[in-house]
Amino acid sequence: MDEPTAEIVESETAEMIPVSDDIVVLARDPAEMAEAQKGLIGWMGRKVASLRAELAEAEENLATAKRMKVRTQGWVRVVRLARGRVLYYEKAQTALEEGYCIIPDFPVQIVAVRTSRGVPPGKWFQGEAHRVPQIATEQLPEGDGRYVGPDPLVRERVMGDRTQSRAIDFQDVDFPFKRVKPQILSGLETAMKRKLFDEIGILPGTAPCGDPVLVGRIKRKEGTYQESTLTFLIAWWIDTRDL
Repeated sequence: MDEPTAEIVESETAEMIPVSDDIVVLARDPAEMAEAQKGLIGWMGRKVASLRAELAEAEENLATAKRMKVRTQGWVRVVRLARGRVLYYEKAQTALEEGYCIIPDFPVQIVAVRTSRGVPPGKWFQGEAHRVPQIATEQLPEGDGRYVGPDPLVRERVMGDRTQSRAIDFQDVDFPFKRVKPQILSGLETAMKRKLFDEIGILPGTAPCGDPVLVGRIKRKEGTYQESTLTFLIAWWIDTRDL
């Protein structure tokens, strides 16, 4: 794999320290953030190219295994995971190129989840409505699906002395702040129309208080307990009356 380019390691502002083929970005002000953005876009492009090459090899191995008529279950999984990695970093590259800045991943109150389903999974859960989990992300390609609220519409039933609950439909996105700057809702509208982020949420990740930071998240799941998240800043504001 190519070494980090001079454009990245010789920046006059933000520090971008090469670590093998990766970089560590240190930014301390808006000018450095802009410079760091350029370096991250370049790194992300090389990452995507590398992962596409890995996917091509995995697909070739799967095709060979099928021709040989040997068991393909393991190869199918390798291809699926490789495709997921390519999709994850392709969306991240697009977000960076469109001007969204990566920020640390904090606890987020989710307000919108992108789904391709017509209705949520209808599994019954033991207990009342709060036992039904929120809508899970599907890690869709950009442009696919639609945004719904994270909490499904739930039906309860009583079976003897037990209560069971299941999701029966999606609910519309409900932004929890009603007195909000128009730029925040405009940022939400743009992000929802773009259909790039798997989730859209607000910080702090609790009930509305103070000034919200609107963020988009891109998700990648490789196993039951292994998940990666990239968080991008969509919009925020500061009201000096709150300072």
